[in-house]
Amino acid sequence: MPDSILFDPGQTKLREQSKATLKKIAGILKTDISNEMVRIEGHTDSDPIQKQKDKYPSNWELSTARANSVLHYLVDECGISPTRVYVAGFGQFQPISDNKTKAGKAQNRRVEFVIISGGG
Repeated sequence: MPDSILFDPGQTKLREQSKATLKKIAGILKTDISNEMVRIEGHTDSDPIQKQKDKYPSNWELSTARANSVLHYLVDECGISPTRVYVAGFGQFQPISDNKTKAGKAQNRRVEFVIISGGG
């Protein structure tokens, strides 16, 4: 999911508009793949943290904090079992597009859900 759906720029608090989408994902996790582990991955572009450097010294911390926000919403508000989910923060180190353009950076700022078959 692109970060623009989930978060305001540079933030880790979920946007209200994103919660309906996350509820739909939770429904799928509860029914279609109810026994699988889910890794929630945070990714960023390559721009260094500027405004909240005291809170997020690097993109690793920002990407992990965003993934944690999604995890907590799924567990606390949607009833996903905490034994089925975990987070990973990759910062800018797994881009899917070129960080030299605005469009590329937008694609790299994302949260991904990885389904782990076999429970781990």
